[in-house]
Amino acid sequence: VGGFSVFIHEWLVRGQADLACIHDPLPQRGFHTEKLIREPVFLVGRPDVLPTTDGPLRIGDLGRVPLILPSRPNASRRLLDNWMAQFDVALDVRLEVDDPTLIRALLREGIGCSLLSQGAFQAEERLGELRALPFQPAAHWQLALVWATSTRPSSAVAAVSETIRETVRALHALGQDRKSTRLNSSHVKRSRMPSS
Repeated sequence: VGGFSVFIHEWLVRGQADLACIHDPLPQRGFHTEKLIREPVFLVGRPDVLPTTDGPLRIGDLGRVPLILPSRPNASRRLLDNWMAQFDVALDVRLEVDDPTLIRALLREGIGCSLLSQGAFQAEERLGELRALPFQPAAHWQLALVWATSTRPSSAVAAVSETIRETVRALHALGQDRKSTRLNSSHVKRSRMPSS
């Protein structure tokens, strides 16, 4: 099940999810966080809506781009707001939308642009519906695996967690994370979860 970090975190706290992949999770007692990969972040939109540039986009240039963003306190919005505070840039937020599928639909309609990691827009990019601009300096979101420490993970949860790690390793080996990602093999470790 996909969704924004604030909702996924709530499912974990309520015990409605056993395991989650979350961008930049905040430390919380009772939960273990395992860093998986630093994912590069891109400005994504229709080619006719994206800013015209011959190279990477500067983070400070985001103030002149119409944006479709998740609301606070989602991790991606929290990270973006922190970046903008460093550059003293006011964002032009046209819409706040807390549904990744709806955000991509609005991007395809040319309503604005958004910040996404590569996996979130690959299909639309292959079809030529959306285009992505990298940032200079490169911007990243840390993707992490999170689970509660209050209960012993089942063998199924342990198996799924290892499948996630293997998938990250495979995607990196295939180069699908774009060359700007720097993944040290030590970041993706064998499962430390005890199995029941």
